[in-house]
Amino acid sequence: MSLVRIDPPIPMDTVKGYGYAIFLNYPSPTLGCWWCIAVADTRELWWVPNEEVRVEKSWSLWMAPGHTEIMPVPPAGDAGGVRVES
Repeated sequence: MSLVRIDPPIPMDTVKGYGYAIFLNYPSPTLGCWWCIAVADTRELWWVPNEEVRVEKSWSLWMAPGHTEIMPVPPAGDAGGVRVES
């Protein structure tokens, strides 16, 4: 059994409503992952199976906010002044 505290919490949409994941429990390969979600509207805590949660939409390093297409990746070897060796 593995219980992991998530800090900072991850915003998630669940069947119980919008909330924040504060713990992840992985009891065994047969039982799968369970997320402890603090539901924002009701302030309840629920353990929700992995199949019933979705991470809130956000943008990553190569995705700009408000855009649906991925921004171009810098050419190989260009790390903004950081030396990269192949």
